[in-house]
Amino acid sequence: MGTYFTNPAAHPEDAGVQYLRRSVTFDSAELSSALGSPIGAAPAGSIIDNANVNIEIAFNAGTTNNLQIGSAAVPAGVAAAGTVVAGTVGWKPRLAAGAVVGAPLAVDTIIYAQYAQSGTAATAGKAEIVVPYYPKREGVGQAWPNN
Repeated sequence: MGTYFTNPAAHPEDAGVQYLRRSVTFDSAELSSALGSPIGAAPAGSIIDNANVNIEIAFNAGTTNNLQIGSAAVPAGVAAAGTVVAGTVGWKPRLAAGAVVGAPLAVDTIIYAQYAQSGTAATAGKAEIVVPYYPKREGVGQAWPNN
């Protein structure tokens, strides 16, 4: 998994939306691996809102260019391959596939991006991925604002 930060950070003094962000390229061995390339981790109790993807350089495999975002358990649980449209340059906002989006995470969860291609192998492709999430802020048994 390399040295990318995948331990969730939970800072009680932080308020508001947090996000995971990372650039990925077509030639990353991690991106094409079984799990994909880790974007980062969200702590248990957080709610992932969606994914935003900026395709800076179009992925150009001959037949299909499938980029999806999700967890180890649900690989397309944040953004399914069909919604990302990795073969077309541009900003793809608020992509949300379902299973990992909109409900509190039961455990600390690493979010991955995964690329699958078919036909002639890709020679280009770069994406900037941003996954916003809302961290859990209340502490059990502690009244606001001391939690």
